[in-house]
Amino acid sequence: MASGLEISREAVGQEASRMRIHGEDYAAAVRRLTERGSGGASWRDDGLLSMLIGPYTEASTLGLRAMTGLSEVIDGTGETMNTVLANTDTAEAASIEQSSGLYGAQDDPYAPYGERRI
Repeated sequence: MASGLEISREAVGQEASRMRIHGEDYAAAVRRLTERGSGGASWRDDGLLSMLIGPYTEASTLGLRAMTGLSEVIDGTGETMNTVLANTDTAEAASIEQSSGLYGAQDDPYAPYGERRI
């Protein structure tokens, strides 16, 4: 990159899609864990382990809530990457439109300098 901001639209678009898919997969895994329950009840122990069932259940529930939030962040990252692409396209179009008034119309803003119409 010589100067300015450059973005590989194709790569960012592919990675955005992958992030959303990863977020969906992660959320599905968390749902499966949630459906299983806390697991503490399966100990069925009235002895020494009975005092651990409550804290274990609470810790499991908090962990699943945290993982649910993480899946939303993963999915949101994919959406945000798409927003970056859209904003970049909008900014480039506005920049080209504004600069054409300064330098004259150009057929292709990415053409080599000698081939641009100024």
